[in-house]
Amino acid sequence: MKPNTFYLILGLTAAAEVGIFWASIELNNPFLIQVSFILGVIIVYLAKQNVQTGLEDERTQLIAQKSALRTLEVFWVVFFVMSLGSIVIGFNRPLGFRPPHIPLGESRTFGMFGFAQLALLCLMILLYIGFRIYYSRKYGASEADEE
Repeated sequence: MKPNTFYLILGLTAAAEVGIFWASIELNNPFLIQVSFILGVIIVYLAKQNVQTGLEDERTQLIAQKSALRTLEVFWVVFFVMSLGSIVIGFNRPLGFRPPHIPLGESRTFGMFGFAQLALLCLMILLYIGFRIYYSRKYGASEADEE
């Protein structure tokens, strides 16, 4: 399997994990996300074993470095914006300890922050894939180079 195919499997697995996590919350069943997380790790591990890596040269290293750098440059902006939003939400709550009984609607809104972070991590993987494909084309790495 090509490295880009592996990254696509990784991104899809992470997106599925986010969906299963949401279902686990809705069903109030932590066992569902726990088992699916372990299965996701096994899927990624098995996929990683089948990745065919070619010879590492300066071009492939440059593509990986540029892809990682661009992913971080885009992702920190998106993550920072999400963090700013969560700070505004946090400061709109009363300071101090929370009451022991939280209304259902409020707890679901507060739980969206964790869900958004998981979705952002999936976005980070997809950004890396996109930048890797872009720089592979820009610097002349063809699909045959990765086989």
